[in-house]
Amino acid sequence: MADYNPQEIEAKWQKRWEEARVFETEADPSKPKYYTLEMLPYPSGTMHMGHMRNYAIGDVVARVKRMRGFNVLHPMGWDAFGLPAENAAIKNNTHPRVWTNNNIGEFQRTLRRFGFSYDWRREISTCEPEYYRWNQWFFLRMLERGLAYRKKSRVNWCPKCCTVLANEQVINGGYCWRHEDTLVESRELEQWFLKITAYADQLVDDLKQLESTWPERVITMQRNWIGRSQGARVKFEIADLSSVKPIEIFTTRIDTIYGASAIILAPTHPLVPRLLQGSPVREQAEPQLARMRQTSVKTADLATAEKVGFFSGRHATNPFSGEKIPIWVGNFVLMEYGTGAIMAVPAHDQRDFEFCRKYGLPIRVVIQPSSGEPLVEERMTAAFDEHQNGWLVNSGSFNGLSPDEAIAKMTAFAEKKDFGHGEVVFRLRDWGISRQRYWGTPIPVVYCADHGLQAVPDKDLPVLLPPNPKLTGEGESPLASTPEFVNTICPKCGGSARRETDTMDTFVDSSWYFYRYCVPKVEPLGPPAGPAGPKPPSAKAPGAVDDRELVRRAQGEDQEAFEELLRRHQHRVFAVAGGILRRREDVEDIAQQVFVKAYFSLKRFDQRAAFSTWLYKITVNECWDLLRKKKVRPLVYESDLSEEQAKQVIAAEGKNSSGPDISDRFASLLHFPRREWPYSTGHRNTGKTCACSRVPTLSTLL
Repeated sequence: MADYNPQEIEAKWQKRWEEARVFETEADPSKPKYYTLEMLPYPSGTMHMGHMRNYAIGDVVARVKRMRGFNVLHPMGWDAFGLPAENAAIKNNTHPRVWTNNNIGEFQRTLRRFGFSYDWRREISTCEPEYYRWNQWFFLRMLERGLAYRKKSRVNWCPKCCTVLANEQVINGGYCWRHEDTLVESRELEQWFLKITAYADQLVDDLKQLESTWPERVITMQRNWIGRSQGARVKFEIADLSSVKPIEIFTTRIDTIYGASAIILAPTHPLVPRLLQGSPVREQAEPQLARMRQTSVKTADLATAEKVGFFSGRHATNPFSGEKIPIWVGNFVLMEYGTGAIMAVPAHDQRDFEFCRKYGLPIRVVIQPSSGEPLVEERMTAAFDEHQNGWLVNSGSFNGLSPDEAIAKMTAFAEKKDFGHGEVVFRLRDWGISRQRYWGTPIPVVYCADHGLQAVPDKDLPVLLPPNPKLTGEGESPLASTPEFVNTICPKCGGSARRETDTMDTFVDSSWYFYRYCVPKVEPLGPPAGPAGPKPPSAKAPGAVDDRELVRRAQGEDQEAFEELLRRHQHRVFAVAGGILRRREDVEDIAQQVFVKAYFSLKRFDQRAAFSTWLYKITVNECWDLLRKKKVRPLVYESDLSEEQAKQVIAAEGKNSSGPDISDRFASLLHFPRREWPYSTGHRNTGKTCACSRVPTLSTLL
């Protein structure tokens, strides 16, 4: 046998594969679809063996599936924006674009040399305007719907980097990951946020669909990250200051409220400064408060971090017992979770137990275990938090109840007396996307002296990064010191305005790249124009029958014609219903109802109208009927929009609806994130068929 010469043999076959276009993927209805998706790399440096391991595994999967007859989509791209690339460019005294594109060239050369089976026609780079204009387009749609907003927020701030740091970039007990001698500060800044909490219920509910295919530990991790908690919000009046509004706490254990030894506020709670005004301990407390606000405890470290706090000099009144309890400030209470205030019940919560033992606060047992020795406060070495195995004591009229019974009755009592109510909260927080750096997507808004914040019109996208900013890695955002970028005109009045100088977090880029691979060259929104993309599903292909002809046939009881109409337009039914209703089951039920209603009322359809608009109106009406019956608000509009405004926005979706267009694809990805969409290259590989890709037949409908 001749020696294996990889330089010769691999080059030969790679050339043959390229000439035969073996790895290029086109729509082929005769084959099952399979999407092999690997994480796109950061090209802030060169490749390492971790990259090669990851991409070799993906390539094996793609090749095996292709040999087994699947139509495989296997793309590659570059997560090219972000702080690491900007820092590397500064360190090497070059422009981030030059540095990034040089690294992309090296990445691509290596991947091609290994012969990985990518469809290179679908290559994307997130730092190119044709990609990041869509980040801006998504942002504007979310801004219109109240899902993108600005607010002041406490953030990790590096005074040398002069930018916000993620929690993961704060290391060694509070220092910057890049400047390890620089203590990170906690600052309050105006930041842009995306309201991902509007989808918290969906995220939890949809984890059930992964239970048979995903590892349980991953599902548990996701469930804990979302952190759904069912409990009660309770008001504690401030005994010493009648003019100050009550402190509201959220608790999952209202059954233990008689055991509360203190109220503890987060250092950044807005009531803290007011409580300290005129307080006898103000002089000692303010330096401690300043130190707490300079450092932050991560959520992941709450269980192990040292508990530190101070007494505010004020007291609150327990609404159940009438007892006055002290108000403290503690470093382990987070403003980002619940209300930023807790009731400390040391006998039945380990974190509270450690804090109260340290500061000499009283411990009162209010739940005794149902078996074993009764609890005695003086002898306790840890909290008793097995609330399922016990009954209430020292709790007034609620004595003798089980904890579950007490939670229900005490919540009802609080609602009756108007000092509390049941509530669901989430650990999940809205996503802060503002970054004070250059190498990222510009946020497409401007500020006008006369008209305030104004969105950049779609026709002016993308807002481009200036080509030659002064990059130092220190001081203010490079965009803020670039006059040709900052100074612009107001799209409303034509007067002078200034651009937003924050850029978007790089995770915005990587949150949707797998969809862009499916249609990498489509630019349907107008200038800057891109190459023409594929026609939408309802467009008339050569030799195809148009909608009007299909409607005519269907009205003549041609069942195949009706099924073809549904095949063309059923994705829009799922898109509209998926944006209004909360539960996947409701969406699928409504879709079935719409299809049945369309079939039985088709004879009354006026052929001068567009079929897709008619189907759209049926869908909206069915959805609103269901919402009225269930007495719930529509999903997407859980924002500041009134119901009437919500209806107007939904109605606007149906204007000029002569058929779905390419922008519908992107609108669906933005408005209705929990659904999967049956476009050109199909679904991600989930091992299941999504309901919206199963074209209904009359036999299944009727």
